[in-house]
Amino acid sequence: MFIILLFCFLMITRKEVNPAGNRRLVLIGLLLVSPLVLRFLYGETTTGLLKGFMWNILIGGFAEEFFYRGYLQSSINLEYGTNWRIGKVSFGPGLLVSSLLYGLGRGLRTIKPWRGVYSISWSWTLFAFTVGIFYGLIRESSGDIIGSGTAKSLIDAIGEALV
Repeated sequence: MFIILLFCFLMITRKEVNPAGNRRLVLIGLLLVSPLVLRFLYGETTTGLLKGFMWNILIGGFAEEFFYRGYLQSSINLEYGTNWRIGKVSFGPGLLVSSLLYGLGRGLRTIKPWRGVYSISWSWTLFAFTVGIFYGLIRESSGDIIGSGTAKSLIDAIGEALV
């Protein structure tokens, strides 16, 4: 948390000033800190919450993005090309395949044989597929997984902190 705030401060005080960029950094910093501040105000801050938050920010999101978008989507697109377009973003079948597998992976998490639950959450699968398309388009437009990994990390960390 301190590192993120320090980074925002350093970006704001740098010599080349980009006012729009600075506002975005401050907004991202506030979004990151807000769930933790709310939990602190209500007396529910625990070390487990902080560890989970940091895990999602630093490791969790990027690990999944490395596999689904970095390896799977890129490999399939390398083989079959990126002939489709949405606006200025070119993409290929890797986007659909990686998003489908991402969605199925999320939907299969609801199967719990030790509890006797053997059903897939199709609504969760569809939601995750849609989010996978979003992450995949970020990956295609930026050319790397930093943008999609950051988006996934922030969404997971803030969601976990608020729940």
